[in-house]
Amino acid sequence: MRFAIAQINTIPSDFEGNFEKIRRAIESARENKADIVIFPELSLCGYLNLDTIYTEEFIAENNSYLKMVERLSDGIGIIIGHITARKNPIRSNRYDISSLRFGGRYSYYNSASFCFNRKTLYTYHKQKLPSFDVFNEERYFKSGIRDGIFRFRGLKIGINICEDIWYADGPYERQGERQVDVIVNISASPFYAGKPEIRLSMISKKVKKYRVFTIYVNAIGGQDELIYDGNSMVFNRDGHLLRLGRSFEEDFFVVDTSETNKTRVSFNRDEMLFKGIICGIRDYFEKNRIENAIIGLSGGVDSALVSTLASIALGKERVINVFMPSQFTSEESRRLVEDFIKRQGTRLIDIPITRAFSILKEELKDIPVSSTLPYENIQSRIRGGILMFVANSHKGAVIATGNKNEIALGYNTLYGDTVGAIAPIGDLYKDEVISLCKYINRNFRDIIPEGIINRVPTAELRENQKDEDDLPPYSVTNRLLYEMIENNRSDRELIKLGFDEEIISRVHSAIKRSEFKRRQMPPIIKLKQKSFGMGRRIPITSYFRYMR
Repeated sequence: MRFAIAQINTIPSDFEGNFEKIRRAIESARENKADIVIFPELSLCGYLNLDTIYTEEFIAENNSYLKMVERLSDGIGIIIGHITARKNPIRSNRYDISSLRFGGRYSYYNSASFCFNRKTLYTYHKQKLPSFDVFNEERYFKSGIRDGIFRFRGLKIGINICEDIWYADGPYERQGERQVDVIVNISASPFYAGKPEIRLSMISKKVKKYRVFTIYVNAIGGQDELIYDGNSMVFNRDGHLLRLGRSFEEDFFVVDTSETNKTRVSFNRDEMLFKGIICGIRDYFEKNRIENAIIGLSGGVDSALVSTLASIALGKERVINVFMPSQFTSEESRRLVEDFIKRQGTRLIDIPITRAFSILKEELKDIPVSSTLPYENIQSRIRGGILMFVANSHKGAVIATGNKNEIALGYNTLYGDTVGAIAPIGDLYKDEVISLCKYINRNFRDIIPEGIINRVPTAELRENQKDEDDLPPYSVTNRLLYEMIENNRSDRELIKLGFDEEIISRVHSAIKRSEFKRRQMPPIIKLKQKSFGMGRRIPITSYFRYMR
């Protein structure tokens, strides 16, 4: 049997646009004489729609376009992801909490339907609903109970959805035990560094155990904080990879169950992070119809990396860099910014803030201060205001340039450094920022000056300031924060790993004090298994004692 895999980039609630991509893929599948064409999870309506599904209009469009997909199934099978909405029974004179949980009048299911000859012949509802990290599917969907097995042209086919394949006792296992011929998993599985390798290994082991031809079809594209990497996979009965979809690109290919050619694959971490961030920036701006990206350049590595990524994602003509020197800005910073712009070929607006800072300082002179911090922060907020002015005047949006170390420790000014529509490197530690810059230079002819990459980090908000005057060394915090945030290590474990107890306490205190800032950050693109954006849920008000 011939299966067509349609790895498409959808937009939540863009039924018309999503349907057009589906229609074109179905036509390509026909031309390639495929028996069945397969689309990702919730491809008809896009993933995630969140609370927008709780409207009559959404349900009506979803159902209408599903009928349109049915009408395209003459002579070809279609496996399509969509939402199923069923009316809840009316309960008189009783408060029913389930009606709040599942959107009132309807219960919703994350579904996959098999259409053929203008009819829906089988519908399966997702059973394992993720509700951790960035996921909250139990808020929106009810679990299905059907076995997910149907017959078509002599083959017994099992179908399941995304999370269903990750469980040791899930639908995949039950379908494998019933000796189906083919298992299809449709997914919208968000990316994090290392996840494509984990997926490949996990599915391969399952295939080898049950000896069943397996097709995994994943979505691609950026959606707010989340990015989907594609990498759709097809395995033969021995667990060998036959085909692999492109990373962070739409793809279409046809595979036959009789194929034997194996595919070897390796994933480069920096390459995947690079492609993922490019996808996240590009889709954020394209899908939200934002014309230009505005970036505050400082002469430091973070802003240089973000500007470079934006230029590659959107084209250099859509990137506007703004250099805002003060009396504390060194000549080295100016020289590095000029060198950077020359290599990049992007626009630069030079707006000094010295005069604005002096005027504000004079106006605020009667307010007593106990440190230089208020004056440091007001510089950052002047810069944030200028960036927003440039964005408003150029039909653009500001991209925040903070890295994970700064955000975690609060070494950023609220309403200054945190200004932005999206934070593309907010889930990268400082050493990863530098590694990614080096990767870009290897592949794009040294477009980021070495002087920027090797420079000692400084905010330049006071005379001769260096980041490590205020923070533990990055060489320590890179690893320490990773163990604290990604691995959730206890203090005892951190001490056993060799970290200094005083630095642990200092970093914990900084993280706790800064939670209110992190909560107000723009969307941080998820690049790690533990999201540093909407997936991290820590109370601002808490008396939890870190040191035990």
